Amino acid sequence: MLIVPAGFLQAQFPAGLPGIGGVSPMDESAPKKEDDKAKQDSKAKSDQKAPAAAEVSGGKVGEYVIKGESRLALDSEKPPLQATLDDGELIKPTLETEKQAFLVGPPDFGQVKDAVPTEIHSDFVIVPRYFEFRPDAVAHEFKLRAELDRIYKETNLKEAAVKARWEFRIADASGKIYMEFSGKGLPPDVLAVPTRNVEGEPVRPGSPYAGVLTYRDSYGEVHTALTSPFTLSGLLEKTEKGYVINLSLEALFERKPKPEDKDKGVVLSAAGKSMVQETADWIKSHRGALAPLYITVYSGNKEKGQKQADFLAGRLIQSLLRSKENVQARGSPSGSHLDEYVEIAVFVPKK
Repeated sequence: MLIVPAGFLQAQFPAGLPGIGGVSPMDESAPKKEDDKAKQDSKAKSDQKAPAAAEVSGGKVGEYVIKGESRLALDSEKPPLQATLDDGELIKPTLETEKQAFLVGPPDFGQVKDAVPTEIHSDFVIVPRYFEFRPDAVAHEFKLRAELDRIYKETNLKEAAVKARWEFRIADASGKIYMEFSGKGLPPDVLAVPTRNVEGEPVRPGSPYAGVLTYRDSYGEVHTALTSPFTLSGLLEKTEKGYVINLSLEALFERKPKPEDKDKGVVLSAAGKSMVQETADWIKSHRGALAPLYITVYSGNKEKGQKQADFLAGRLIQSLLRSKENVQARGSPSGSHLDEYVEIAVFVPKK
C-alpha cells in the first residue's frame, strides 16, 4: 500500500491520473458530454494561477490510496520428515534374558549335568549322554556318490551301469592300506566301514584314516577323489567274554599340561573327562558294575603308560565303587605313536 498527498499528484499530473479522480483516458466508452465539460474546466483553470498543493482541496491535504497485489509461486517445497521406527524397541529389554540361551554353544549343551540339580552331580549317577565311542560293526560311513559328484557328474547312466568301474581304498596315517572295496557301475550312496579289516586288524582310536575313490567312467576316463579323514575317539567291540572299549590316548590326556598341573604328572583333557565318565556310565548300564576290569595303556613310553593306566584305574574304582583287586592296570609299549591307545576289557558275566 502507497499513501501520497493529493496535491503532489495534481501538481505533477494536472490532467489527472488514469482511473483516479475521473474517467480514464483509455476509456473510450465515456459519454462525449463529460469529455467536453472536462476540457472547458481545464481551459478555465489554465487562465488562472495554479494554487499551491496545500490549497487544492480547500486548504486540506487529501490523500490517495493506491492498492496493489502480487502473487508469487513457491519454487521449492520442504521435504517430508524421515523417521525410522523400530517395532521391537519396547520388547528388546525382555528378550535379552532369552538371548543367552541361544548363545550357548554345543559343548555347553553336551554337559547334561549342568542342567540338573547339584545334588546329583556325582560320579555314581548315570546321566544320559552322547557316547564318544562307536558301537561295534561300523567305524565310519563314507558318502561315495556325493564324493564322485563333487569331481565328476555322470550323465550317461545307462552306459555307466555296464561299463563303469570304481575302487575305494582306505589308508591309515602311515599310508598303509587298511581296507579296499570295488564294484561295477556307479559307487554306492553310502559305504559302511567295519571296525576290522579282512586280516582282523581293528580300527585304532586316535589314528586318522582317509579314503581314495577311483572311478572309471563309460568312456574309459579315470576320475580320482580324496575324502576327508576320520578319527575315532573310542570304539566298542563285543567279544566272547564280554566287551572291549578302546579309547584314544591322545584325546584322553593333555599333551602339554598347564604350569599349575605339571606336578600332577597325569592330567585328563576336557574331552578325556567326559570319555572316562561315559565309560563308567556304560559299564554300569550293561551289568559290568561287578565285572573285573583290565586296563592296558599302549604307549611309546612304557613308564608313562603305567602311570596313565593307574590313573584311569583310580578314576573307575571311585566311580564304580570297586576294590583295587577287581581292577588291573598295566602299561605296554606300542610299535609307534600311531598305535597309542587305551584298552579297557570288561568281562561281563553271562546271564
